[in-house]
Order: sequence, then structure tokens, then C-alpha cells
Amino acid sequence: MHSLYKTDFYAWIQEHPSLKPYLEEALQEAYENGRDLASGETNLSLSTLPKAYS
Repeated sequence: MHSLYKTDFYAWIQEHPSLKPYLEEALQEAYENGRDLASGETNLSLSTLPKAYS
């Protein structure tokens, strides 16, 4: 996926409304990947990091 800035993302989702239903799933997956990376880079246990984004 392209690297999108926040403002670009909103424009992108407006141009591709059919992808909006997949947004929640994509954000959750990205959060989980970031959580794994943060845990590895900081040596923090996954249990110390929130399980879901908010």
C-alpha cells in the first residue's frame, strides 16, 4: 500500500468509497503489526501494549 499522509488518506477514501468497509480491518491489522514492531524494538512485553487501537 502506498504511504499516505493523513490528508491524502481522506482524499483517497473519498475517491474509493467501495474500500471503506475494509477500513476497520486494515487499521486493526496495521495496529497489530505496529504493536509487534514496537514490542521488538523496545523489548516491552506485548501485554504492556494496548491490544486494540482506539
